This record gives sequence, C-alpha cells and structure tokens, in this order.
Amino acid sequence: MPTILTKAQALVQELTTLMPTQYQQESLQALLGLFLEATGSPLPQYCQTFVRKCLESLS
Repeated sequence: MPTILTKAQALVQELTTLMPTQYQQESLQALLGLFLEATGSPLPQYCQTFVRKCLESLS
C-alpha cells in the first residue's frame, strides 16, 4: 500500500510533467520547494536556477 509520501511524490512528478517548458518545470519545483520548507527564506538549491532564469528572461 503506497504511503502518503509516495502519493505526494507521484503528484509532484505528474504536475511537473504537465508544465510545457523546462522553465515552468523548474519554477514549479522551486515554488514547491520553498512552500514545503516554509521557513520564510529562500533555499539556495531551489533559487539559483529560478533567479538566473528570471534574470535571463529580462535581458
């Protein structure tokens, strides 16, 4: 019987695959990571890609 963690991981994987672009997939993963951490401060392992991609899109 699958645990709640297994179900949650499957749901996140399914949501990620629904995103049409790599940028959207990375953004979703970054947002979910920050949400799940819930400390109020960004985590470098999630934010480096997200911030770099945002800055690239502005230039």
